[in-house]
Amino acid sequence: MKALDALAPATHCELELDGCKVPASARLGDVSDAYPAMALPFRDVEDTVGTANVSGLLSWLLEKAAAKIERTEENALRLGRIAGLVSLVDAASRLAVEALDGEGQDVPARVIGVRLLGRDIVGEIRELLGQGPAADEATARALAAFDMLASVAREPRKVRQIRLGNSIGSENP
Repeated sequence: MKALDALAPATHCELELDGCKVPASARLGDVSDAYPAMALPFRDVEDTVGTANVSGLLSWLLEKAAAKIERTEENALRLGRIAGLVSLVDAASRLAVEALDGEGQDVPARVIGVRLLGRDIVGEIRELLGQGPAADEATARALAAFDMLASVAREPRKVRQIRLGNSIGSENP
């Protein structure tokens, strides 16, 4: 598997177990249950922990953009708006991670919201950076890393979002 430099020092790989035998007593359900029973819960944990990375990256990118753009009232208005959105991402991330640690209510929409709001914020930051001098190498790498990480595990995220959508309005009042 191609190295994911944005995740260094944690490495990822493809793993194939050749000739591995698992006794029936050690299996966790049927073969068809493996993806929903193992991959989706793992993805939920990994995405929840990843919200902290998104929050930190957005704060860093906002500072970088602020240092590179012309100081006008219009740009100050945009920076203030983005700063408000970044603070919402940070608060949602903290609540999501606390819930993962058993200190609060798990709200699946939080992780979805952080990822989607993060994507929108990065788009706005890119627009701001387009106004000034070209982004430095570190900023360009950070933006590329955000894009790459946003593309990882799209299918489990889609499943989570569909489940959330199906749950809305499905409970009897």
